[in-house]
Amino acid sequence: MKILAVETSGSTCGVTISNGDLCSTIEIYEPHQQDAQLADCAIECLKHAKLSISEIDAIAISAGPGSFTGLRIGASFAKGLCYGLDLETAIPLVPISTLQSLADQAVVDEFSNHRIVATIPSHRNLTYIQYFDALGKPLTEVALVEVEKLANGVMYGDRVVGPGTQELVSCLHAIGRIIEVHTEHSWTVLSSRFVANTANKQHRAGTLVLMNAKDFVPDYKQEFEVVQKNIVES
Repeated sequence: MKILAVETSGSTCGVTISNGDLCSTIEIYEPHQQDAQLADCAIECLKHAKLSISEIDAIAISAGPGSFTGLRIGASFAKGLCYGLDLETAIPLVPISTLQSLADQAVVDEFSNHRIVATIPSHRNLTYIQYFDALGKPLTEVALVEVEKLANGVMYGDRVVGPGTQELVSCLHAIGRIIEVHTEHSWTVLSSRFVANTANKQHRAGTLVLMNAKDFVPDYKQEFEVVQKNIVES
């Protein structure tokens, strides 16, 4: 199955093409590049893979949670690809949980009993988290919590993944919880390769969800907050 995967849920602007194995990847690890660079990434990625968009079987997208703007840009782009050729023969869209795509990178040993903790910063001192078992199976629902609360819940040996890793490790030290957690630099970034990997994993397991692009809504979790300030007249 030829899959074109898109990652725009954070600071990464990335496209990967996979046919079971990774064929081509182009990624830009700079914030605020998705709107200007995403289409070019897809064009170059298709060129490197020697494929046309008509040969793609599905568009996999990092569905959130994450940046409101990044998710919106990714969703619009993915829908455009799905319907770019013919409304009646639209390419199906595959929503991939961003936290799940991160967790799947830390599945190392099927006999391990260590949890995987996936974390993505939100705003202020809040972070999205989800716990997984050693094989990447979700143990909890996605939650939005204070970083300190997450730090208090992390256990010895946990594998920590996602862009919120450094903030979590810093908080562990700040509150005096000097425990060993496992992480790698490659686990702390968002990547379209991870999205493609999870899509392939689900395809092999027969759990891949193909949907009509018009029905897709990103997992924003939080809409933009409107803060009303009290004005005190003197």
